Formats: sequence, C-alpha cells, structure tokens
Amino acid sequence: MAYLFLALPAIIFVITFHEFAHAITAVWMGDKTPEYMNRTNLNPVNHFDPVGFLAIVITLLTGKGIGWGKPVVINPLNFRNRAVGEFWVAFAGPLSNILLTIISIIIYYFLQHLPVPQAILLFILTLADTSLFLAVFNLLPIPPLDGFTVLQYILPQRLSLKLDKIKPFSIFIFMLFIFTPLKVFLIVPYRLLKFLLIDSIIGGG
Repeated sequence: MAYLFLALPAIIFVITFHEFAHAITAVWMGDKTPEYMNRTNLNPVNHFDPVGFLAIVITLLTGKGIGWGKPVVINPLNFRNRAVGEFWVAFAGPLSNILLTIISIIIYYFLQHLPVPQAILLFILTLADTSLFLAVFNLLPIPPLDGFTVLQYILPQRLSLKLDKIKPFSIFIFMLFIFTPLKVFLIVPYRLLKFLLIDSIIGGG
C-alpha cells in the first residue's frame, strides 16, 4: 500500500509529462491545435483520462502500473513537414520519459547523501523507474503506441503502408505482447536500461 502512495503520483506526473511532450512538440512542428486545446502545460487535469487512470490503479495493485492519459489531438496538415512532424511528435513522448528518468537519477545522486527525508528519495526513484518503464512500453511497435508510428516513419513507404493493415487488430496484438511470452520484448529492454540508467548509478553512489 505504501508503494501505491508513491507510485500513483509518480505515474500521474510521468503521463502528464509524456502528453505535454507530444503537445509542445506538435506546436514546435507548426501545429497549434494542442495549444488551443490547453494541452501545452503540466496541469494533470488537462491530460486526464478516466479510463486510463482506472487502468493505472488496477494494474498497480497487480504489478507495474500501466495506463494512459488523454491523447493529444493534432492536425498533421499544419506541420511544416508532415512526415518529420508526425515522427517527432510520436517520438517526443518516449524521449521525454527517458530524459525525465536521467534527470531524476541525477537529482537522486546528489540528494542521497544529504539529510533529505527517505520518502522523497523513494519518490524520486519511483519517478525514474516509472518514467523509464513508460518509455520502453510506448516504444513497442504496436498501434496505437508511439513505437508503431515511429516504426512506420523509419520503414520504407511500401512496408509502412502494409503495416496499416494490422491496426484493426491492435488490441489482440497488444494482449499478445502483455500476456504471453512475447512480453520479453518489453521486460528485457526495460531491465537492461534500468541497469544502465538507474541501478549502476545508484550502486556507484
């Protein structure tokens, strides 16, 4: 239960930061739609999705919290370069979470030997871990996750168009990744990055 009180606010902030990154990147790419819809800020209320929040609470009770925020609405036609804009808007979410992980660990590294309450240190670690997990999770090449959009813009156009055909089956593919041995493609990258970005630095502190 103590973990729930640390993890829940951490997840809310991480998802808020993730959606904010999508929104602000879209504005940078030339589309002001997220700005008009009040998404270019870090107010969790503006990024709140009730179903996604419920999913967070339920999955927190059984393991890692998995949920989502309100999707950021964009109009790619407003981008100065549509292909470049859509790629960076999609990639901005996971990238922001990796950066948040690094920043959190740097803060932890400098605070751990100071007279800082243990609860604060644990929250920072939880924030780093949660943000990293969300980054890896969102990079899975499954629609509608960011990784799928990123993959489509990396692949040749012919292959990218073929990938569109799997979108109607996204929920089934998603469940395969989460509830079958295919989840190794989530767990292994997450654990490797956790060791490199979190465990090795804490251990060296």
